[in-house]
Amino acid sequence: MAFINMKKKPVKIRTIKPSFESKREQYPYELRITFNNESLNKLGLKLKDYNVKDKLEAKIKCEVIGLRSNEDAFGSGSESMELQIIGIDLG
Repeated sequence: MAFINMKKKPVKIRTIKPSFESKREQYPYELRITFNNESLNKLGLKLKDYNVKDKLEAKIKCEVIGLRSNEDAFGSGSESMELQIIGIDLG
């Protein structure tokens, strides 16, 4: 399966001040992964070897731990899937 770019679509924001620029995140927050000390050690990662904005490729194995579907009184609905990462390969 090919990698899918999860970058958010740009949103035009109308304001009174024409110079306003949105500091909106480019990617959904829920797609972030944070490695604590234990995880960094297990993966053999040293922070000194990386800089902010460096790119890494990772293969992950996930387990589906939740499926949700809801509908509100106005006919709108949403669906979501919750995944637990159970394995990581930084190749």
